[in-house]
Amino acid sequence: MSALVTDADSRQVLAIIRSLGAKGIAVSAGDSRRWAMGFFSKYCAEKLLYPSPVENSNLFQRRLLAYLSKRQIDVFMPVSNHILLSISRSLDEFSKFTSVPIPPFATVMKALDKSLTLKVAEGIPHPLTFSPEKRSDISKIAKEANYPVVIKPRLSSGSRGIKYANDATELVYYFKSTAERYGIPLVQEYIPGDEMYGVSMLLNRDAKVRAFFVHKRIRQFPLTGGPSTYRVSVFDRLLVDLGTKLLKAMGWYGVAMVEFKIDPRDGMPKLIEVNPRFWGSLSLGIAAGVDFPYLLYKMAVDGDVQPAFNYRLGVKQRFLLFGDVFHFLASQDKLKLIPEFLRFYDRDLSYDIWSSGDPLPALVRLLNGLRYVWSREMWEYAFTRA
Repeated sequence: MSALVTDADSRQVLAIIRSLGAKGIAVSAGDSRRWAMGFFSKYCAEKLLYPSPVENSNLFQRRLLAYLSKRQIDVFMPVSNHILLSISRSLDEFSKFTSVPIPPFATVMKALDKSLTLKVAEGIPHPLTFSPEKRSDISKIAKEANYPVVIKPRLSSGSRGIKYANDATELVYYFKSTAERYGIPLVQEYIPGDEMYGVSMLLNRDAKVRAFFVHKRIRQFPLTGGPSTYRVSVFDRLLVDLGTKLLKAMGWYGVAMVEFKIDPRDGMPKLIEVNPRFWGSLSLGIAAGVDFPYLLYKMAVDGDVQPAFNYRLGVKQRFLLFGDVFHFLASQDKLKLIPEFLRFYDRDLSYDIWSSGDPLPALVRLLNGLRYVWSREMWEYAFTRA
């Protein structure tokens, strides 16, 4: 039994390595950075250093294909958005050597491109959205929009590129700067409140749900929206039904997480985005009893798995290094937050990275963080990998 997983410097991939490795599966982990924390897990059987998939996608693909052609790898799991896109474009080529449990490129794009997602999301509540086709459209949108609004890149993850505008002048300015870096963005109404949920799912090749898990976001960084730094397992039938409806409409296969925000104006969940891959808070689902990496592995090998719809509620998890630390430092109410922030132990509390049984990845993460503590570019990199 063997698997190859990319993006070894991310939290979710560390969770995948630990999940599969603990079950006797030989896990090869790949990354473009020598000090990727997943390389230092005791469950990492082999390290694969590949070229940057962003800087040289063709060379990256050739390196992976060469690796797969020389080894007997049962399942290949591409993780980050950029790598997922790269592999899905060449899915037939990679499938000659191993099982790759991801959808085809066109389906991946329905989830990655927020404008395409909304076209599929018929009947699912979502923010009022403007989808300009050219930059000059922003003048008309600026006059029609109800403020505040959110400017979102169509292709992004986490909080990258997201801006908030309180009036027409800010909207035009942020729209132009975002368009220069990310392409023409969407403009959405701002949903007030801070009640956020993630619905994680696994679907088989017939787009039938084989596992689900719901978590509520307690803290996040950046404070205005980004990866969760503290969250808890919950259950909400409406959210599961809405997530199921959306992913089935896409014809999804594999894992994905659908994010919702509760709108306090009407009490309804509004669709925020789809993460068409393993998500940053993956280890919470595993801790609560839904082992998505192993279920995906078994599905890839055996064709399908038995449904896994039960999990423990009230399980909590923190992204301490360095998400929750950043949340605390950015908080305007530190005195109120201190008691809960300093509660490092609880019977139902675990951590994304720290594990007493596998401590080296946390140490590497800490050393990497201290090494680049003054580098804005490195912290942006860290959160795009979250």
